[in-house]
Amino acid sequence: MTRDRIQELLDKLGKLHELRNRVNADILEAETEIEKEIARLGQAQTALAEALQRRRVAQCGTDGGYYRHVRTRKEEACDGCKRAHAVAERVRAARRTNAA
Repeated sequence: MTRDRIQELLDKLGKLHELRNRVNADILEAETEIEKEIARLGQAQTALAEALQRRRVAQCGTDGGYYRHVRTRKEEACDGCKRAHAVAERVRAARRTNAA
């Protein structure tokens, strides 16, 4: 093997090492971007899961509680819910009167 051929092969080897380093850098950059995207999607998934959680149950002593008794549970509302519903009905009636 001649000196020129050896030098040619060493030059080619040097170029291949440079190419390998660039490819490795590109791979590392792609992996970093993928990890960031996975983290972003995980946060989005968590936010979606929180948004899709069941609504809170209406509490007794509120207008919503009154409707839960009457519509959902098909029972007579407790006294606290009846009072809250009466107040809410008066407020709604006052709004209708003022709006007209």
